[in-house]
Amino acid sequence: MKPKLSGKLVMLAASMPLFLSATAWASEVREAVEEKPDLMKLDLGSLILTLLIFACLLVILGKFAWKPILQGLKSREQAIRDSIEAAAKARADAEQSGRELEAKMAEVQRQAAQQLQQAKNDALKLAETIKQQAEAESAALKDRTIREIDAARTQALAEINTHAAELGTAVARKILQRDVNADDQQRLVDESLAEMAKKN
Repeated sequence: MKPKLSGKLVMLAASMPLFLSATAWASEVREAVEEKPDLMKLDLGSLILTLLIFACLLVILGKFAWKPILQGLKSREQAIRDSIEAAAKARADAEQSGRELEAKMAEVQRQAAQQLQQAKNDALKLAETIKQQAEAESAALKDRTIREIDAARTQALAEINTHAAELGTAVARKILQRDVNADDQQRLVDESLAEMAKKN
């Protein structure tokens, strides 16, 4: 409570005995004037005095009590109005924050789905690349193996032909009982190879 308001209430409380004593004095005056009061008869002096006291009381109350009470009620009303507005603003802010949060969560989910799809696509591309590399390496290995097999077969055939020629030369030498020189031997080997190539 404000100091001014409490001072006014003290003044109001102090004026109450004055009002009561004035009312008591008015009633004593009326009793003194009339020994037998007539209820239907209106005493003008009492009426004026009562109205005067009532008017003074209204002025005192209006000046010291009603204005502070009205100001207190207005300030309380304004405080309630401000609280309601603040609550409405806080609610609107909370709703806005909720909408922003939902939008951010939706964006994060969309980005996560996009990144997941990108990772799947990258994995498929990598698997396809690995598969193509494996197929290429397999084909190269197969070609190299076939070439090596052909070379080994050709070398083996050449060695077989050489041994066959040497064997044939040895047999022919024994049959002919003569020596065959290196040139004759090479010529016989070439002829034998040519005949074998024709047969193959």
